[in-house]
Amino acid sequence: MFLIDLTHTSHCRAHTGVQRVSRSLYAELVKIEDILPICYDRFAKCWRPLSKEEMLYLEPPVNNSPDTARGTKWTLGQRSRGYLDSLKGRTPRLPIRQYSGLIVPEIFNTSVGAAYQELRPLLSGPMVAVCHDLLAINYPHLTPMGSVSRFPTYLEHLRQFDGIAANSVSTAHDLGAYWSSRNTDELPVIEPILLGTDDLKVEPFPASQNGKVRILCVGTLEARKNHETLLDAAEMLWKKGRSFELVMVGMVNLETGSKAMRRIISMEKQGLSVKWLGAISESRLHQEYAKAHFTVYPSIAEGFGLPVAESMRFGRACVTANNGAIAEIAQGGGCVMVDTASARAIADGMDQLISNDHLRRRLELEATSRELRSWSEYGTELISWLKVLASPEQKPAFQFEEAVIAKSV
Repeated sequence: MFLIDLTHTSHCRAHTGVQRVSRSLYAELVKIEDILPICYDRFAKCWRPLSKEEMLYLEPPVNNSPDTARGTKWTLGQRSRGYLDSLKGRTPRLPIRQYSGLIVPEIFNTSVGAAYQELRPLLSGPMVAVCHDLLAINYPHLTPMGSVSRFPTYLEHLRQFDGIAANSVSTAHDLGAYWSSRNTDELPVIEPILLGTDDLKVEPFPASQNGKVRILCVGTLEARKNHETLLDAAEMLWKKGRSFELVMVGMVNLETGSKAMRRIISMEKQGLSVKWLGAISESRLHQEYAKAHFTVYPSIAEGFGLPVAESMRFGRACVTANNGAIAEIAQGGGCVMVDTASARAIADGMDQLISNDHLRRRLELEATSRELRSWSEYGTELISWLKVLASPEQKPAFQFEEAVIAKSV
């Protein structure tokens, strides 16, 4: 039996980024292995199995009513039970036995990170964590201040793991470079294991609505996602006479995304063809992909770039970045790769797909012909690698300075 830490996801209704990875991974792991989901109860001060109430946060219903915040919410009842159980010495701790290993797909906080060593005596196998990105280190000016201040401690806690499953070659590079720059000894093995996507049927290409091309942009409104530059690009094209509707999906990070949110609302009031839907359910998201003629993902930097992979899964061409982790996905076909720091470059990329049906359809064929990784394949590779780490002859550490982009989703 393997343990999986879902402390954050089991107390969070948001379904974006890390939460999507955690829920999707858990759903696949339980199909192939004996898995016990656990959390660190800071009120009871112990590790314990998830309650029935917490388990509901891992199941599909939570995906149909996404929250607008990524923080955790412990109910008054959960907090009270934790305190009382701790005082009375009846905390529902983990069953005492030997577990085959620990999997941590979340970005954990300091108290959780400090508590992992309590699990060591119960493990016969390795502890493995998923590393999603180092954007708080490499792009602090585009990251919420709280994340920037906490991230070095998080990276220090990662050192206690036996293996780090980086979600892309770029993330593996970044983590290896970070630790190398600090001359850190006794490091975990770093392995790039690229994320999966939902295994969904591709919908037919839609007909133009009212003569307008429908463009979809999926991603949290925050500085790093670069929505303001996208809006600049859209305005350039409208002034040029192009007819299209820009539909944006995602919650807002109030610290770094408020300016973009206010601008979108203002543009909507002016009658411009832009629409912000906010956080929506999975089923609604799938509908939006089905209605879109193509997508645009203008992010400056990502650890992986899940919306690009999802766009390929739905057979939708995508205008996106030509560098970093996003390029690892985009270079496989189906994308127009541009310098996303430039509004002009984004506009030119969008204009190609608005005005050139032949190009758009060619990229759609490229997208639909790609062999995209499923969440099932991701979970299987992660478990297989964990078992390799448990063997006496484990793989060598990832050589970030010599690696080339050799894997694809």
